[in-house]
Amino acid sequence: MLYSLLGLAAGCCGIAVFHDSDVWLNRAGLIADIAGLVQLEISGFFDELAKIAFDLDAHGENIPSRYVREIIDTPEEDQTTLGRLDEFLKRSPKAGVLLIGIGCTLQLIGTFF
Repeated sequence: MLYSLLGLAAGCCGIAVFHDSDVWLNRAGLIADIAGLVQLEISGFFDELAKIAFDLDAHGENIPSRYVREIIDTPEEDQTTLGRLDEFLKRSPKAGVLLIGIGCTLQLIGTFF
């Protein structure tokens, strides 16, 4: 599902070159935002964050930023470029945040041009 959303967003960007760029870039941005949220769900970020929050809430504590940084830090291994990209898209919460940022940027470009 993630790759189909990314392909759809890329297709919208391609169509934007030839027809109503503002509309198609906004659509591409929305699809990229959805892809970012899907990626965060696939990587288990929401489950891990909820688990930590519920554990700390049971003890009456707030969520320290060091726990959030620990979730986001993922070690990189020696792999091929495609393998590394696939691993990054499926496992790293950073990819989801990056996709959401790309989506917001595309929406801004589509809105102002």
